[in-house]
Amino acid sequence: MLRLALFLPYFAVVFFTLSLFNHDNSFCFAPGRHNYLLMVAELSLALSLWDLLASSLLSVAFSPFDPQFNFQWTRVLSATLLVAAGLIYLPFWIYPGPGVFRLAHTWFDVGCFFTEGNSAFFLYIFAPALSLLTLLREALFVHLASRAAPPAPRGELTSAKSS
Repeated sequence: MLRLALFLPYFAVVFFTLSLFNHDNSFCFAPGRHNYLLMVAELSLALSLWDLLASSLLSVAFSPFDPQFNFQWTRVLSATLLVAAGLIYLPFWIYPGPGVFRLAHTWFDVGCFFTEGNSAFFLYIFAPALSLLTLLREALFVHLASRAAPPAPRGELTSAKSS
C-alpha cells in the first residue's frame, strides 16, 4: 500500500517534468496528433508503471533474505539500476529505425517525445533525472517501511548462571 501511495507523487513529478520540457515540441503539436496533455499523461503513466513494476518485483525478490542482514540499500540500488536500464532502452525500442515508430497511429503514439534532439534530451537528462527520482523514492520507501514495521526479533542473550 505504501508503494502505491508513493506512486502518485512519482507520476505527478514525471508528468510535470515531461510537460514542462516538451511544451514547445513542434512534433507533438503537428496536425493529426493526439491531444498533447493526453500524450504526456500516457507516457508519464507508462514510465511510472515501469518504476512501480521494477521496484515491486525487486522487493519481492529480496524478501526471502534474512531480515537481520541489511539488504534494503542493495534493493534500492538494484531498483534504481533496473529502472534506469529500462528508461535508457525506451527510445531505442520506440524508434527502432529510420522513419519507423512503434505504436505509431495507435492510442499510445508518443513517438514525438523521441524525435530529433528529443531523444538525446530523454537519454542524457530525463532518464538520469528519473533514475535519481527512483533512488529517492526507494530510499523513502525503505525509511517509511522500516518505521512502520515492528523491529525484527533478535536472539536474546542468555547468561549462564553458575551454581
